[in-house]
Amino acid sequence: MKEDWKEKLANLYEEIRIIEQSQEEAKVQFEQFCEFIAEPAFEEFMETLEELGGKGRVFKNPREWILFRVNFNFLQPVIFEYKLELPPQALQLRLNQVVRYRLAKEKDWQEKIEPFRPGLEDEDLLKLDKEKLLTHFLEICREHLFHLLTT
Repeated sequence: MKEDWKEKLANLYEEIRIIEQSQEEAKVQFEQFCEFIAEPAFEEFMETLEELGGKGRVFKNPREWILFRVNFNFLQPVIFEYKLELPPQALQLRLNQVVRYRLAKEKDWQEKIEPFRPGLEDEDLLKLDKEKLLTHFLEICREHLFHLLTT
């Protein structure tokens, strides 16, 4: 019985090691998601966007977030940002999506943060087709732009 605390201490160290290992694995998976799915998808999107008179740019902070900024040249210029981020201290590859947009540069940003594609399993996110990502992005973009332009 006297040695019980030693076993508990050893277990604590093992549990912390597992948490740290899981956090590292989530960061590596996010980096892979960005490199092989998100970046190529948004780069392809930008090519078509430029043909329509818009501009786009990808920014990233490896292992933390990737941001896609779009300048739409409608009658009223709109700046739209779509950011996928791995929450700090995440144990699994569960992302948040941050949507920000505004009319022209002098207007205030509107922002919404929510889970990205709820219900996807970790493995599925790494297998996400770039077409599905772009379709999801366009649904989010359309919803927010219509709200912005009609309210």
